Amino acid sequence: MRSLAVFLGSILLITGCVGGAFDQARHKDTAAAYHRFVRENPDSKYADEARQRLAFARIRSKPSAQAWDEFVAKWPASPLLPQLRRLVGEKVFERARARGTAEAYRDFLEQFSEGPLANRARGNLVYMEERGMGARPDALAAFAQAYPESDHAAEAQRTTESLRARGTSAFRRIGLLISISAETPGKQRLARVFRERATASLKGVGVDVIPLTSADDSRGSSVPVRLTVRHEEGPVATEMNEGTVSSAGILARTTVALAQTGASQPIWTRTTSFKAPAPSSLSDTSVLFGPRTQRYWSTFFVPVATWNTRTAVRSPTALEGRLVAVESQGERSFALLEDGTFSVVELSDPEKPWVFAEYRRPRDLATFSGLRVVGDRAVIFGPDGLEIVSLAAGVPQRQRVLDRGAVGAVVAVESLAGGLALASQRGLLFVPEGGAPELLLDRPIRGLARSGERLVFTDGNSIFVSSLALLRAGRMEGDLPLGPGVQPHTIRAAGNVAVVLSAVGALRLDLSQPNAPRVVSRMDTAEVGVLRDVAVTGGRIFLLGERGLQVSDPRGARVVQSADVAARTGLDRMGRHLVLVGERYLQVVDTTPFVASQSLAAPPADASR
Repeated sequence: MRSLAVFLGSILLITGCVGGAFDQARHKDTAAAYHRFVRENPDSKYADEARQRLAFARIRSKPSAQAWDEFVAKWPASPLLPQLRRLVGEKVFERARARGTAEAYRDFLEQFSEGPLANRARGNLVYMEERGMGARPDALAAFAQAYPESDHAAEAQRTTESLRARGTSAFRRIGLLISISAETPGKQRLARVFRERATASLKGVGVDVIPLTSADDSRGSSVPVRLTVRHEEGPVATEMNEGTVSSAGILARTTVALAQTGASQPIWTRTTSFKAPAPSSLSDTSVLFGPRTQRYWSTFFVPVATWNTRTAVRSPTALEGRLVAVESQGERSFALLEDGTFSVVELSDPEKPWVFAEYRRPRDLATFSGLRVVGDRAVIFGPDGLEIVSLAAGVPQRQRVLDRGAVGAVVAVESLAGGLALASQRGLLFVPEGGAPELLLDRPIRGLARSGERLVFTDGNSIFVSSLALLRAGRMEGDLPLGPGVQPHTIRAAGNVAVVLSAVGALRLDLSQPNAPRVVSRMDTAEVGVLRDVAVTGGRIFLLGERGLQVSDPRGARVVQSADVAARTGLDRMGRHLVLVGERYLQVVDTTPFVASQSLAAPPADASR
């Protein structure tokens, strides 16, 4: 009996000591204290709780979504989960937002149904499930009111306001004020040309031009929208700037601004310059009517608009480096620099872009011009071939390289079942998954797009339509010769419509009969300027180039609206938006007010009460 008492006493002493040690670890509440306890008492009744608290302490010092997953998998009923949710909620939400899918938000809400981010996630989930409300104005307005915490709410509200602005800011009369500096010779002739160009451009969209004088300018005008053309020209001296010599001459500078009374920003503003050699004698004619002025007159234009399109344009975001291409997937855009680096940007709120991932290539002399996202991979391509970058791990990682020696200089990439189709200087190629490039057509290809399961491509002379199977058999389904001088290159397709950019402008093609593609409309370079990219959405053609963003009529026959944008190199569709890049800017434009059948009525005066 005595030995049993001694044994039980020893057990109680040991248990008490272990309990005291665990209490000390709890008191310190550090990863080191819990680690020491587990190491010294691995089989005690407190060991599992100590391991939980050890994991909790580590997560507390460095919260992450992965750590949350591992903790829940190991201790799904841990009493520490409520505290842990408060620690990692933001990280897990950021992961769902980066994935940008309805499934990602559903997964988040299964584990975080309460808390400060739950309503935000619910709103994002509804937006995803409803496919952005289908760009329906009434649905967007209701969504913004019902889910104000959603990342999409602010932009839904902006779309609503822009649709109202299209109605309230619509105009059919513009006051034209032409101001030419006193030093400019031949002022009357120059003013007449500016007036004729403005009148011709705006007449085509049903806008009357009302001439204004400086007197009208000083006392105000009854015309609420004003187009101002300010021109000056005068001598400039020889200048040295960073080792470059600029010779003396006559500098002409013209600023065109379209503005609406009461608006915070002009609808459009652009300056065109031209420098001519200094004349040997005085002249009574503007230098704009002298030799070598073709470039000036092809660049100068009067913007076409019938409402304040500025309300559809979001603020440009500056990124590091020169942006050359963009591709969108869901709410994410991949913005490519010419050195092959790309940023993955979340754009649920275009005024607050979130760069959550980046791919940086090793520094070399390779250059790239395009990007295509195919599932969980990004394909970057250009003069030096292509690279395939895996996006599956969340951190972009290079997966495969096909250099210029293997595929030539690549100008376009499209995905097909089982691989990629490439438009290359070497020809039309097909690259199967993990396989060697296959030559489908042995001639340089300048442009490529996909229409369903068919490829639409050009060799710079004709447009061809064919499937992979037919190409492998050496056959074309359809072809359209375009004649000399057209020089087609970039192609973009949407359904049975394709738009081809060429040396003479933009061509709209009907592909409803693939064996007989045909041109149904054309917008000449004289009207649209030099173009760099194009997209088709909502039955309208959106043209991007030196004149900013221009929008066609439903037939694709003429420009009827335009928007002033900072990014003018490449664009891609993202739901109801276009994402633009150019120079160092990424910018978003809401296409809804350009394509919606009607505007929204202004809200009642007491709507805010």
